[in-house]
Amino acid sequence: MSDKRKLYGDLYNAYKLAYPNKTAQSVQSDTNTFWNSVKAKDDVYDLVQKKLCDLGNVKRKNAGNLLSFWSQVKIVKKTMFNYFGVLKLQEACLCQRKDL
Repeated sequence: MSDKRKLYGDLYNAYKLAYPNKTAQSVQSDTNTFWNSVKAKDDVYDLVQKKLCDLGNVKRKNAGNLLSFWSQVKIVKKTMFNYFGVLKLQEACLCQRKDL
């Protein structure tokens, strides 16, 4: 019983990591939907492990997309005066991508 509880917890955590923008309620709903479809099957461990692998791939894909986005950003230093008249450097991100 505790093995299944741990398996469900791992599944829930994997859903949270794969879809960080979803609400906790939505993540729990997705987890419950999948869990209810596999929990009574004989190969529940294999099915959950496959799903964990799929969710890990989603997480890595999202991280790759983010890395790809930031690799196309150009950092430009601009000088400006603050309200005291003191020169300070401010970094601004200027995106080189055409779609943004």
